[in-house]
Amino acid sequence: MSETEVIAAIQNLAPDVKSMEHEGITFFFTGAERMFPFATIVPRDEEYDRFSNLDRPGVYRLNFEMAKAAFRERFSGANPDFRALDILMPHPVYGANSWVSILNPSPGTFGEIRRLVEASYRLAKYRQERKLDRDAQPETEV
Repeated sequence: MSETEVIAAIQNLAPDVKSMEHEGITFFFTGAERMFPFATIVPRDEEYDRFSNLDRPGVYRLNFEMAKAAFRERFSGANPDFRALDILMPHPVYGANSWVSILNPSPGTFGEIRRLVEASYRLAKYRQERKLDRDAQPETEV
């Protein structure tokens, strides 16, 4: 799938999904604060992250968070080739935070990837709602 097709698919997950591009990287958010994305698309290597060799023509990386338990179950003991196309793997830099990545997902793989990105969106939405509930709590005097 093209980068443009993946961006459109993620933007269409829910009405409140917003995207923002900064220096070629696309960030996907839910909620008004737009502080922490639930997914990103990176089209090139960065100074701190050259593991995926994204400077190859036409290569991009979709990144998103998984629930910690699902991440551990799926990737325990994984030793991925971060340059491999169309394979879900721990993110080369943020894998310790349960983020995963896939380079150039194919149409055949994208069905599962879309469901996982939806789960990442729901996790971000849950956190956003929990934060809003916490912020709305009246302060009590001790």
